[in-house]
Amino acid sequence: MKTKSPRSALVTLLAIGSLVALLAIGLGALTPAAHAQRTVPETHRLDECYFDGQPHTRNFGNVSYGPVFVYAEKLENPPNGVGPRPKQISGLLMPGLTVGNRGQTPEPSSGFVTSGEADVDPGHVMALHLGGPDNPLNIVPQWAKWQRLEEWRQMERTLDAEARKVADESRPPGGGPPSRAVNMNIAIEYRSTGNVTPTLVAWSFPKRFIVSAAPVKLNDPGRRDGPWIFDNKVFEGGPPF
Repeated sequence: MKTKSPRSALVTLLAIGSLVALLAIGLGALTPAAHAQRTVPETHRLDECYFDGQPHTRNFGNVSYGPVFVYAEKLENPPNGVGPRPKQISGLLMPGLTVGNRGQTPEPSSGFVTSGEADVDPGHVMALHLGGPDNPLNIVPQWAKWQRLEEWRQMERTLDAEARKVADESRPPGGGPPSRAVNMNIAIEYRSTGNVTPTLVAWSFPKRFIVSAAPVKLNDPGRRDGPWIFDNKVFEGGPPF
């Protein structure tokens, strides 16, 4: 999707038992400053996905689905270990992928380390089975139960079913490559810390996801070609700092 305007939203349900541990990690991870650091925008084009147990470019079934766009930001003078965080991720969903065996999920690009946190996962913003990259820029910390079993997972299942349906219904008689796909856009919001540089948790852990998805023609992916699947749907959660 060529526009940067978000269309739908998704945010995390809290696991109170793990909140204390998260705050303990985040407090002091970045030193608060009298004035917040400026952020610098970045744009990344990721022509990568993962299926059948291997990394691939975003081509499947004789169809090119184009890159995934990651609009990110970084601190102008980040402390050691603190990297860019994604603010918006968009791209065409790839229907019918089987991820297969893979190694450990990369840690988020922001610098937040999820390993050792029982209730926190490194979560793909665009799921691998939907054509998302297995890349740190596509990964943020998420509550484990929520992203594995609850609202986030339900959203992914809906999009998987819709992407398959849109593709199948657009194939020519007798079979062949589809002419339509689902375009998804996810905006990622974080807690504002005003004039104070955020802690690592506040910098890294999303407060809200805004998800949009709709059918498009593969030869005109910037124009909606059917009803919205998700239209400005907001899912809220994340640590209440």
